[in-house]
Amino acid sequence: MVYYNITPPDMTGDYDTGLASGCAWGYQQMETMRQWFDGIIAMSVYNKRDLVRMGYPADRIWVMTAYFITFADYRKKPSVQVLKDYIS
Repeated sequence: MVYYNITPPDMTGDYDTGLASGCAWGYQQMETMRQWFDGIIAMSVYNKRDLVRMGYPADRIWVMTAYFITFADYRKKPSVQVLKDYIS
């Protein structure tokens, strides 16, 4: 599984109780799915802590480091081979 996170319900409850309920339901679902995954990619250390708090084993969670594309990368000429492989 790749886990991006669920917004904490208390962050939305003051202005959207429906959204807060949906977020709380998401947390409940996550807690019931613990046994389904052999490994998890968390998109941040915060997200890993969130999963551990829900009972997921820390040793089966890997944090994906941020990937940044610089503006200079957008100026590069694309690889002809990659274009052939992925564009029909």
